[in-house]
Amino acid sequence: STAATILESEEPVSRFDIEGLGSMFYLSKIEHKLTLPPYLLALPIREAILSELERLFLDKVIAKLGLCISVYDIISIKGGSVFPGDGAPTYLV
Repeated sequence: STAATILESEEPVSRFDIEGLGSMFYLSKIEHKLTLPPYLLALPIREAILSELERLFLDKVIAKLGLCISVYDIISIKGGSVFPGDGAPTYLV
């Protein structure tokens, strides 16, 4: 699922004023419950999570935010629980 919770939207990181159209880029904090596919578990956890976040969000439109062009940083990684009947760990990132 690509549903993400918007935690905070900041002022534009960079301001590009193109013929009065205003700022183009914003840095936003989002929270997402991520199920990590088992094939990524051989990678370091941060690298695996970044890879999956980019697969889910990069070049896609996020409701109320717009087009995601980059995953800038991972602030926190919580969880890693494997639920019954599911062979993949779930993280809150």
